[in-house]
This record gives sequence, structure tokens and C-alpha cells, in this order.
Amino acid sequence: MSEALEEEYSDYEKMQRSIKLDITVNYWLKQLEYAKKWVIIEK
Repeated sequence: MSEALEEEYSDYEKMQRSIKLDITVNYWLKQLEYAKKWVIIEK
């Protein structure tokens, strides 16, 4: 019983980590897009 719960918890933890990673990656990609736009405007 406790083993199954632990397994579920670790899956949940992995999911949370991948969600955090996705958010971070998306944030940096958006920052890059903004940076590119500014570079184009400056030229």
C-alpha cells in the first residue's frame, strides 16, 4: 500500500518538475522573441 502511494507521489513530483521546466523554457523563448524584435527595430 505505502509503496504504491510513494510511486504515485514520485510520478506527481516528476510531473510538477516537467511543468516547471516547460514554464521556464516558454518564458525564456518569449524573452528571446522580444529581444529579436528589439534588435530588428534598432536596425
